[in-house]
Amino acid sequence: MKAQGESYEETGNGTNNTMETASEVSLDELHKGQIALNENKDYYKFTMEASGSINLHIYHEEITKATATADGKIEQKCECGDIFSTTIIYYPERNDLSEILWHGF
Repeated sequence: MKAQGESYEETGNGTNNTMETASEVSLDELHKGQIALNENKDYYKFTMEASGSINLHIYHEEITKATATADGKIEQKCECGDIFSTTIIYYPERNDLSEILWHGF
């Protein structure tokens, strides 16, 4: 199952829930997973070609709803402040109700 846009296909019991079954990941790529009530651990592994450091960003979705006068947005945001992506939710510029709706009650 590949729920919620996860990068790795899993069975109902998960396939990367232990260190021994960790999913191999490539560096410099975005990898998606999810935390669920029935499965709150996933393991990943990677190989570094030389000693150094890595930056790990864990993104969550933050939604600001559009109003009648202002746009909203959906951001994929890290706790460090880094924003991976932003989708604008446009506010309606005009709200016309049909004549049928106005005279229907």
